[in-house]
Amino acid sequence: MMIVQVVIGFYLKLHLSKGIHGRIRRVIVVMHGVIGKAMPVVSWAQMLFGGITAMGFCHDDHLGQCLAHFIMGSAFIAYGIMLTILLLVGQFWLRRSGRSQEFFDSLIIAAWGCVNTFTEHRWGSDWSHNDLQHTTMGIVWWCAGLLGMWLSRNRNGRPKRNLIPAIVILLTGYAMSAHPQFLEISTMIHTIFGYTLMAAGLTRIIEISFVLKDRSTLSLDGSEPNSFQYLPPFVTQGATHANGSFLNGHVRSNSETQHIHDAEAYELEGLISDEEDDSKAAADSHTMGSQRVTDEESSPLVRKETTRG
Repeated sequence: MMIVQVVIGFYLKLHLSKGIHGRIRRVIVVMHGVIGKAMPVVSWAQMLFGGITAMGFCHDDHLGQCLAHFIMGSAFIAYGIMLTILLLVGQFWLRRSGRSQEFFDSLIIAAWGCVNTFTEHRWGSDWSHNDLQHTTMGIVWWCAGLLGMWLSRNRNGRPKRNLIPAIVILLTGYAMSAHPQFLEISTMIHTIFGYTLMAAGLTRIIEISFVLKDRSTLSLDGSEPNSFQYLPPFVTQGATHANGSFLNGHVRSNSETQHIHDAEAYELEGLISDEEDDSKAAADSHTMGSQRVTDEESSPLVRKETTRG
């Protein structure tokens, strides 16, 4: 996939637009964009499968547990990344869509709740406490998701902020902090995971209610976020948990596991912020290039040079 992406990139850099090249260029541009957007997801899945294969776990009866934990952890990492992207470069897209951010959050929560409601229990077998907790949490998610979608518009049909997704994350964290496990380290990891999720929900509530005061952004174009707005995506990315049976033989404490997750969250947050800063700097330099002469001539602090005859 990377080789195909590089080859397509070189071809597009040639700017061939005559003959057959002009007819296929649009298709190649779309293909280049699709592959570029899919590469982070495919790379993440490849790293997970590589680690699972190298360590030799997730076999036999452990397959369901591995799927549940890795899918849930990957979902929260992806959610935190999307929150960061929307914070930095997604405000214009949200404005064009005519919907608030909570509408899309609630839509994903409702869909995820429907999946959890019918997949967390092996139908035909006896119900366990964990099955009941996962299934009832799925019901809470899709009910709350539908409510969040309903509250994402006011009576005039305009987008409106609400706290439903943040409350759902907070309640999920509370449930996970009391989620019983067979291994002691798994119980401790779920406790930290739950506390981190509760912190993510609480910081999201503070952001919407006190920092933004129910507005979409602080500035008109959304290019100057408040420093506190980086906290909810970061805490959400740090709220991941892994297979306890694997960690039981490779780490000494649950704090080491959380340190690994926090380091990953720091790295992802920094990479996304750097990409946004680079694109903004490039746009600013392009704009300043065309206005440089005008600015220098109109500035009262710059003395015009006169040529001597």
